[in-house]
Amino acid sequence: MGQMIKKTCSDTNIITLTESDDSTLCVTYTNIVDVEEYETCVCDPIAEMVDKGHKFGMLVNYDDEYKGWSKEAAARSFQFIIDHGKYARKFAYVNPPEARIFQVKMTRKLFGGEIRFFEAGKLDEALQWIKN
Repeated sequence: MGQMIKKTCSDTNIITLTESDDSTLCVTYTNIVDVEEYETCVCDPIAEMVDKGHKFGMLVNYDDEYKGWSKEAAARSFQFIIDHGKYARKFAYVNPPEARIFQVKMTRKLFGGEIRFFEAGKLDEALQWIKN
């Protein structure tokens, strides 16, 4: 029988950017985000930061191939915001769909820290902001 190969966050629909560090997670969402990759690529690193006592920053870049979330991943994302959003120092969203902007505005009280939205093509500006 073949050995099962675990996907990393460079070969899923969530790509971890090299600018990520021990207190900031920077990712690009593409295609359809599923719950397993959301757990591995977002929940686990953020939970580790919080467990170490860090306030975290998170940058999400939505590329042109982004199509949305699986139902399970969307539910997990909402629960994760409830559980961990208060530990955030900054959230940056680059090229977010209108539905994400609306959701963030509706759930604003669950987030600690600052939130900014950046237009497509402003990834460098968003990275500079999230790191300072």
